[in-house]
Amino acid sequence: MSIFNLLAIMLISFTGNFTGDIFIHRNGVNSYNFNFNCHRIKENDYLKIKIFTSKRYNKHKYIIPVKNIRVFSPFDTEIADSVIRTIDSTVIYISKAHDMTSFTLAYDTYQSAITTKDCACIFPFMLTTDPELAAKIDIYMPEDMSFNVSDSEKLIVNGNLIEYNGKNPNRLSNLYIKTKKSDIKENVYPVFAFFFSLMWAYLIPVLLVIFLYFYVNMGKYRKIPYIPDIVVYKPPKDLSPEEINFLLHDTLNLNGMVSLIFSLAKKGYIAIERVKNAIPFSKPDYKFTKIKDADENHLTEYELKVLKTLFPFPKDSSTFLSDKSTVLKRRYIELVGDISEHMAEEGYYDKDPMTKRVGIIILGIIIVLIGTVMLFFGHSHHGSIPFYQHHIEFSIILTGVIVALSNKYFSSRTVLGDYTLAEIKGFAEYFFRVERDNILNSTKNLLTDFYTTFATAMDYESKFLSEIKFYLSDRYKEKDGTEITDDLLTSNTSITF
Repeated sequence: MSIFNLLAIMLISFTGNFTGDIFIHRNGVNSYNFNFNCHRIKENDYLKIKIFTSKRYNKHKYIIPVKNIRVFSPFDTEIADSVIRTIDSTVIYISKAHDMTSFTLAYDTYQSAITTKDCACIFPFMLTTDPELAAKIDIYMPEDMSFNVSDSEKLIVNGNLIEYNGKNPNRLSNLYIKTKKSDIKENVYPVFAFFFSLMWAYLIPVLLVIFLYFYVNMGKYRKIPYIPDIVVYKPPKDLSPEEINFLLHDTLNLNGMVSLIFSLAKKGYIAIERVKNAIPFSKPDYKFTKIKDADENHLTEYELKVLKTLFPFPKDSSTFLSDKSTVLKRRYIELVGDISEHMAEEGYYDKDPMTKRVGIIILGIIIVLIGTVMLFFGHSHHGSIPFYQHHIEFSIILTGVIVALSNKYFSSRTVLGDYTLAEIKGFAEYFFRVERDNILNSTKNLLTDFYTTFATAMDYESKFLSEIKFYLSDRYKEKDGTEITDDLLTSNTSITF
């Protein structure tokens, strides 16, 4: 059951009346002053006052903004439980919690006259109460202003004073006062002005997005004034494929992980063969055959870890990618952290980029949790406010989400890192232009050579690469029974029989 249905049940016993004075001004700003006298208020009862801020007339929608809302009594300057603003209405809730039976509501409306070609129409009864209350309302028109009332039977006109005395003013929302177009000033209030009035609540996430835009687009100039266009004919600084991949993305993606496997094949430690999958209608599998044992003097520490992951036991001679999917995924996560730490130690980053990114993600999650806690506590203490109207809380949650998602932009490279990245892009420009035919031939025939390895590291896509990445992604789930003890597979300890 919604909050509005609950309110409808509770409001049955809420009775009373109110008196009002409405002042119509030539400048298009009308002033409203209502004095409420409510009695027989039961515990947990609410009085719902709804001020309409839009009106549909002659098939057009007009915005009638309400400003300077004040709800007060002789005992307190602010007794409203909540004030909910939307583009079509402003809703005010008053409850027994304040122990108030008499209070005053005052506000001003702008662009209160709807101007047509021939006249101006004023809709003074743009307020309803729930439950319905009896009302005595006086409308004061400017002196020397000629006007007509659309339904004179419900109102008493005495000079420039219009009076209403009845039990149900809620039904008068379509009653209007017609006057000359020149007698009322027309105030232009565009629809976007309402949304702009809510912008302050979302100021922090908006400023954060602006900051990220300038940080990302201007950040490449923050360390050195000029990075020339460089053409490089070989991998710069003898960087390995996985290191090149990391500098390109500030992390190791799946292409970088696959380039490690191709690098092992290029150096002659394993052979890779594409084979038919034993499971019908499944993607082809890949068979890895060990050609020679690991040599720590000719392999990087990351290649060594991948080789030991594929062949954890000395007498292992072959394996299938589908059988090693889970353990390779775990090794991949470990390698990302290892390479990140290594690249910071080599001076390409001022700090370990992955540690910094994880810290920013944690910060974003903490901000989201703070906003969520505030949202639920605020909703529980102000139950009359709909969930979607907690703009401050949603602003905090949105800020946390933006902070967490922007983590990749805070992996600050050093001058060496920026210049090396420029060299890598120069090498990629040469490599994919000049060696295009060799790359196509190698990747098409699964030749695990220099071209396939470095093209993969620099995000070249091929059919074989997409199939291998499928087994390393979360889309592939290894079948039960294919996974031996994970501790044995990931261990660096040699076991002999």
